[in-house]
Amino acid sequence: LAGLGAAEGSFGGAAVTSDGKRATLAGGTLAGSVMPLGAALARAGRALGLGPERVAALGAATPAADLKLPYLGRIATGVSADLVVRSAAGEIVAALRAGRRADDPGGEFLPAAIARIS
Repeated sequence: LAGLGAAEGSFGGAAVTSDGKRATLAGGTLAGSVMPLGAALARAGRALGLGPERVAALGAATPAADLKLPYLGRIATGVSADLVVRSAAGEIVAALRAGRRADDPGGEFLPAAIARIS
């Protein structure tokens, strides 16, 4: 429910309600954060003095490793690449799902303006 404002949903089979400021279970128990992951990572990065590359690595690699998913959370040959490409100003340039642009699955892997990682 992060970033959705007032909304209802379920997590782990439990009903969750959000007023846009907090997510709770039916009895009022806090159910988690409503802050979108990107905003949470940026906030943590600023607080810890980490650059965007390190923050991105922590946001992807750590959860994948915790879930024992070695084929996720990194950019490498043979790895399923789901990622968001951002400009230096932080604007979203492209979103990739399984290595292909989400808005054009049959198109190029990356926009021509994005430098290739070598």
